[in-house]
Amino acid sequence: MVKIVGFVVSLVAALVIAPVGAATEAEERQRARGKVSAAAAGLHVATYNICRPHTCTKKGGSWAKRKAAILRTVKSVNPDLLLLQETDDWDGTEDEMAAALAAQGYAFANQERERCLPVECSNQIFYRPEALTPMGNLASGHVGDVRMSEFSAPSLYRGQVHDRPLGYAFFTINATGEPVAVVSMHLTKRYEGQGQLFQNARHARLGEARGLPAWVARKAAELGISNPKVILGGDVNSHPEKEKDGPQSIFAQSGYSNAERARKARNIKFSTVNEAGTPKRFEGFPPKARKFFNPGPKIDVVVTKNFPRAVEYEVVLKLKKKRKFHPKYRGSDHNMVRAVLPL
Repeated sequence: MVKIVGFVVSLVAALVIAPVGAATEAEERQRARGKVSAAAAGLHVATYNICRPHTCTKKGGSWAKRKAAILRTVKSVNPDLLLLQETDDWDGTEDEMAAALAAQGYAFANQERERCLPVECSNQIFYRPEALTPMGNLASGHVGDVRMSEFSAPSLYRGQVHDRPLGYAFFTINATGEPVAVVSMHLTKRYEGQGQLFQNARHARLGEARGLPAWVARKAAELGISNPKVILGGDVNSHPEKEKDGPQSIFAQSGYSNAERARKARNIKFSTVNEAGTPKRFEGFPPKARKFFNPGPKIDVVVTKNFPRAVEYEVVLKLKKKRKFHPKYRGSDHNMVRAVLPL
């Protein structure tokens, strides 16, 4: 009788479902070793808007606490390619993150460049040298930053509409020898209302989405790289529910595929930004993750060209019971997005 009870208890324990969106301990160990699963073989990519230190301190806690959570999240996911947004160079965040990520084995691709003042450089590209090799440097034009007015009308960038630089780098994929162009992007913010600021920001954002794919193709041609694979990752400040003709639609029209349509998608009903569907008083740091009936709003994206359909996609969430955020992994008002691209 005791043996039967013990067996039933073990069986029930084995069938207990982990909290929605929470990674199991086994997955954590696998990812820390870079071994998610045989099916997930490929190039592991992640994008993460970390929320600049002076922006998210009120509700998100101190920068020291948030930075530790960000680094813990990166380590748990262990991507080959990491695209960060809001890592400003003017306040030292860029150098701070570069040093911390170097301790995890990451190199900083677009570190070789001039400072971007008066508007900060805040879109960085980190990579694992065992997976990717830069094709050149700043002098050769293979890495650097490009201002968004290159893609959209310069007259739109005034007042609160900032002409921010995007980070880019051309790599060779070590496993295949193929070239890949990578961009870490943060498109112009979406302002509510219908005034001039709203219109300028919208026109700038749509212009950026139209112009970026063309610029990548033009830059590759300048460098003598024929039809490379392309990865665009970052915060587009728009989602189809709010802006049907927005960046996601424009990228699709330009021949790009959204990794969200991967064969295996995890946490698809959660948003990539935590202010979506939550009271404003939480300022992007609600106590629990909001689960939507349909795929949640996703303003953080990984879109690709010349890659097969993504193997895996995930809105990275570390949750406790009842979908409460795990404080040790909550470093931003955004959630990391990761994708596995087959090679």
